Amino acid sequence: MSVRGALISLRAMTALALVRFVHIAAGALALASLWLPLVTQKGGPLHRRSGWVYVVATAVVSVTGGVLAVSYLFDGRSDNDAAGLFLLYVGLLGATSASMGIRVLGTKRRIATHRNPYDLGLPLLLLVGGAALGVYGLTHGSALFVVFASLGMFLAVGQLRFWTRPPATRMEWWYQHMSGMGGSCITTVTAFLVVNARRLGLGPFDLVVWTAPGVIGSVALMLWQRRYRTRFERADRVATPAS
Repeated sequence: MSVRGALISLRAMTALALVRFVHIAAGALALASLWLPLVTQKGGPLHRRSGWVYVVATAVVSVTGGVLAVSYLFDGRSDNDAAGLFLLYVGLLGATSASMGIRVLGTKRRIATHRNPYDLGLPLLLLVGGAALGVYGLTHGSALFVVFASLGMFLAVGQLRFWTRPPATRMEWWYQHMSGMGGSCITTVTAFLVVNARRLGLGPFDLVVWTAPGVIGSVALMLWQRRYRTRFERADRVATPAS
């Protein structure tokens, strides 16, 4: 390798090290801040401010994670390609969930379909990516890839249905906000467990490490949504008494 090539390689390594540092720092901030929006008064100042801290942190995590995942695809090591593709898809999954959780807040009064290219484009990209990852997982015998591909496609279809149909209830945006932000939080916790998997005696790509937070979080989110649905339906009945 020439001196110029060595310098270019060194600069690339230094840049990736910086990206990795920012990625870790943003991930730590996201993990630390995700709890406040969950336990504080919904719609209150602390809920909104801490929520935005979390969203910005996850946005940085998604961008830097995408850069790191792409670097795996171009590092000249074919054994890293599968991990790069998978991590790129997981980053897209987390970003799509967080985006959905935020974007619905601007459509609280929506009564018709919604055709914004950005709001439709992300879930469409997730759907296509999920299909590709699923095929790869099936052909290479990876249950982890198949599970996450199915999850992403399921979420993508749900988001597309939400945007392309009139809201089923007046609080539909609220349930989607909960689902989007909840899904993003699950992704953040999953990433933390993956990074620390070896300390638990597990491998970073063991199926249980990636799926346990999703299973537990999904059940908790379902129960939480049911609680709010009951509350909102009761309020609607009180507000519109039978004639």
